[in-house]
Amino acid sequence: MYDQTPADISLPAQVNNTENVGRECHIIPDTSLLKNIGRRISDAMKKSLKVTYMLHFLPRLFLLVIFSGYDTKCALFEKASMVNCSQEFLVPEPLYWCYGWLFTSTCSSAIVISLVWIYRKRIEYSFSISIKKLIRKASFWRMNFFLSIVLIEYSVAWQILDKFHIVLYAFSLARWYSTALVIYCLNYVNPSRIANEKKLYYRVGYWLTLLMYFAESASILLLYLLNSSLVLPPVFDHTGGDYQALVLIAFGFKVALSSQCLTFFLEKIFHGDKDLFSEPGDPVEIT
Repeated sequence: MYDQTPADISLPAQVNNTENVGRECHIIPDTSLLKNIGRRISDAMKKSLKVTYMLHFLPRLFLLVIFSGYDTKCALFEKASMVNCSQEFLVPEPLYWCYGWLFTSTCSSAIVISLVWIYRKRIEYSFSISIKKLIRKASFWRMNFFLSIVLIEYSVAWQILDKFHIVLYAFSLARWYSTALVIYCLNYVNPSRIANEKKLYYRVGYWLTLLMYFAESASILLLYLLNSSLVLPPVFDHTGGDYQALVLIAFGFKVALSSQCLTFFLEKIFHGDKDLFSEPGDPVEIT
């Protein structure tokens, strides 16, 4: 009853050997190749993003000239905004070119924020610390209040516009908010860390960015001041009604917002190492 055959005795050992062999033959895949491919793709995307951003400056400037010139001509010769203007300009269908500037400016802002995010360690920048500082600043909340007024005005305008002009207002709103995000982002970017970069295009890109945003902000503010001739007379003559008075209020907030954007980029050019949202008693230097 207690006899065991040799096969019975050796069977457990064979099973154990089989399990050991299975464990020994298990090969851990080498991920170095995948990491290398991922690194190359990441480097290619970074390079393409930088090249795209540097190449877009001339088209963006050209479209800004078209936008400003067309809006100015509409205000002077038809006393109307570009939305209701039938004036001819240097290019065919100038309103579509205005769309192009709004779209290009918005995309440029997205690229700027992306580049700051990509090179945040290189320039010693922290988004979380910047946000914590910003939410304590009155200037930050004042700009957000202006943006909310613009959003309300555009939301009301969308109810009475056709689809073609709704797209124009949507692009304009996107440009406002993307520019504000760039301001919040660049406020704590210290130019001294960019000036230490050995590669020239980092420094050139930084200063071109500030100059381009300054030119856009100045153009927008001047256009609003010029278009004030379209908004003020109906209110003073009591021919515009309550709606025209609301338009005037929103118009005033947009002028204030444009002025704040212009002031920021101008001061960033000359005092880039300062916290331009600083409050009385706060440290002015960017750390």
